[in-house]
Amino acid sequence: MICKKCGADMGDALRCVRCGAVYAAPKDEKAKEEKSGSAKKIVEDITERVKDTFEDITGGSKEAEFKLSDLWANVFKKHTDEESEDLLISGTKRHTPRPEDIGKGWHRPWLYSRIFLVLAITFAFLFVCFQLFGNDLAIVGLAFIGSMVMPFSLLVLFWETNIPRNISIFELVKMFFVGGVASLAMALLLFELIPVQELNVVGAILVGIIEEVGKLLPVAYFIYKGKSKYILNGILIGAAIGAGFAVFESAGYALFRTESMNDIVNNILLRGIFAAGGHIVWAAMSGAAIMLAKGDGEFGMRIFKSGKFWKLFPVPIVLHALWDMPFSTMLLLVLLVVIAWVFILALIRAGMTEVNRLTKKGGK
Repeated sequence: MICKKCGADMGDALRCVRCGAVYAAPKDEKAKEEKSGSAKKIVEDITERVKDTFEDITGGSKEAEFKLSDLWANVFKKHTDEESEDLLISGTKRHTPRPEDIGKGWHRPWLYSRIFLVLAITFAFLFVCFQLFGNDLAIVGLAFIGSMVMPFSLLVLFWETNIPRNISIFELVKMFFVGGVASLAMALLLFELIPVQELNVVGAILVGIIEEVGKLLPVAYFIYKGKSKYILNGILIGAAIGAGFAVFESAGYALFRTESMNDIVNNILLRGIFAAGGHIVWAAMSGAAIMLAKGDGEFGMRIFKSGKFWKLFPVPIVLHALWDMPFSTMLLLVLLVVIAWVFILALIRAGMTEVNRLTKKGGK
């Protein structure tokens, strides 16, 4: 070691024989390095455990080739009417692919963007009818169509990511309307049994539990009735129920919890934007939880006793409760939307992996 003060060669000594300068013991430096390395290892271990827990909850796998950009990769490309028609007839008995043909690539979603434009243009015309011509009759349509723009468009997105193509548009619309209203009725019934007087911390937790359980029951019914086989089916059915719930709830808020036209429009726009991380994705997680627990077996009560179900189902409840908390802010809502979609994308990937495996098995 070279003395930093006079430049003399000190060897392994801790004090310079020429100038007497004293240096920190190498053991101390080594201890600091070991401490730093230990802290880094702890962080790495925690990160790895969180990652493993997340993949365990979502049934996640990196086997399927799926990127976030796949959800809009084909949106800005030109598509013909024939392509739309081919998509819209899928899911019927004559247009459902065989199991061995399901995983031969998937068409990246784009139809949902056209549905969004149709609904948005309809909303704009209704707004003009009221604002320019003073037609009060347009208010009801304005509230309902405005509440549908984001939820129904997202529902079509989930329908397009359902690679098995075994659920038709007719079935989807039926689940959207009937399932959506049924889930709303179930939630109202549960609110009668468990009244929530105030939306404080306890009230927010109760609302999260009640509304997610209220949506879970119709989701489970449609999964059972449709004899669903895939995780992606569960995600789609959950999204359909959640979208219906969101639309009817938002339309009600817009019409009866506002005092002016500006309030109606602002309410619709705000709830529409945040619908991307609300009831639709929460119920989609519940549908995925059922299918993860069901696996290859028959539908039964064992699903709701399964550890796989209870690993995932509490996630939408917690996200919903945090959403309704009295301390909730715009920043928190944005964070909750991001977290919800991290789970949804992982579940979609797990669904695609499942389809790939079953396709290979069917091919053999």
